[in-house]
This record gives sequence, C-alpha cells and structure tokens, in this order.
Amino acid sequence: LLSYFLSFVVLGSLWLSHHNQFHWIEISNRKFLWINIFFLCFISLIPFATILLRAHEFEPLAIVIYGLNILVCLFFLYLNWVYATHKHRLV
Repeated sequence: LLSYFLSFVVLGSLWLSHHNQFHWIEISNRKFLWINIFFLCFISLIPFATILLRAHEFEPLAIVIYGLNILVCLFFLYLNWVYATHKHRLV
C-alpha cells in the first residue's frame, strides 16, 4: 500500500507540473510533441516500476529502477519546459 501511495503522489506531482507548463505554452511543434511522447512513455512505466518495488521492497536494484524511472520523467518534463521557453519558442 505504501508503494502505491508513493507512486500516486509522484504521478500527481508530475501531472500538476505538466499541467502548469501548459498554462503558459500557447503553440506546439513536432519536436515538442516528441518530447511529450517520451515523457508519457516513461510515465506509463511508473506502474511497472511500482510493482517491481513492491515485489522486491528492500532490494537495491528495484529501488534504483524506480528512482531512475522518476528521474527520467523529471528530465523529460524539464526538457519540455526548456524547449518551450527557449527564446519564447512556444510561450
């Protein structure tokens, strides 16, 4: 139950951040959409990483995989924002 709650909070935080970005973003282009697709690709892996974390609670590899998944999601969220705001490209 703890790993589910942790993932729920993480997904909620990522969704809020993504939603807040789109408050400012007015247009899009193909490169921006591909960045978003990769972001969503790793978002969709969070349930699998959560199951892995739950099945192997205190094993370092499970913790590393879960953490890396979250870091990659954060990286693409950051890349999304940097790309959109560089020289006011999409804002």
